[in-house]
Amino acid sequence: MLTRGNFRAPVIRSLLIIMVIIIIAIPQLNCQNSQSQSKTELEQLLIATLWFQTSAEARACYYQAFRYAKEKLDEIVESKEHAQNLAVIVDLDETVLDNSPYFAELIKRDIMYPHLWNEWVNLSNAKATPGAREFLHYAAHQKNINIFYITNRSEKSRHETLKNLQRLQFPHATDEHLLMKIKDSDKELRRQIVENDYEVVMLLGDNLNDFSSVFRNKSAERRCALVDSLQDQFGQEYMILPNPIYGDWLDSIFNFINNMSPDEKYQKMIRALKSFDQTNN
Repeated sequence: MLTRGNFRAPVIRSLLIIMVIIIIAIPQLNCQNSQSQSKTELEQLLIATLWFQTSAEARACYYQAFRYAKEKLDEIVESKEHAQNLAVIVDLDETVLDNSPYFAELIKRDIMYPHLWNEWVNLSNAKATPGAREFLHYAAHQKNINIFYITNRSEKSRHETLKNLQRLQFPHATDEHLLMKIKDSDKELRRQIVENDYEVVMLLGDNLNDFSSVFRNKSAERRCALVDSLQDQFGQEYMILPNPIYGDWLDSIFNFINNMSPDEKYQKMIRALKSFDQTNN
């Protein structure tokens, strides 16, 4: 015969068992959710890195940009026949250095930047992007242009970065011609250092901030509007290279907020898309 006391005991035991199961299951569910979100982020990186590494179109973009830069440089030098101390400023990563093996390693290990970045930089083993070395040698040795490398790599990686440039036999790969990030990622002050002694006739980069700080920390819409207003400078003073992997084009969609979860980033990207209206005839 069940009494109130011996009836409560199994009920309490059952409730305790259920609570223990819930306590164990919740972290696992959160972990699965986190892994799913991380997987989505890695899949986005996968497509961009695959395009960068395997598409012939990517190589064609680089060859096209550097060939056109060479032609424009010919025109500029001819128009400045007696000018001295002419300079070209180039960005490093994804402009003249190919870091795609680093991103491929992240994907294979299911991790994200900045993991392993220092290890990759310390190898000094990035290859030149297609056409970069030829353009730089042409500018330096045939047109007597001073090459300056302005990068947002940390000053701590100066030795390894310089070693990489020298390994690729890039011209003017010296401490004086390599301007690293010290505090601020804004390159304006470093460009001004070069402009104090040289006439900068061309800038090459994969990010609008490689050309002017007017683009810095602007929304995606504002960046597009600024490019429209400055369109005459692209293909003249400014030479842009492709980078679908990372950059302010992507950060601007996230409002430059670094601590967003992968799911929040995904939702931001979805909302940034402009689809067609099926009801509009």
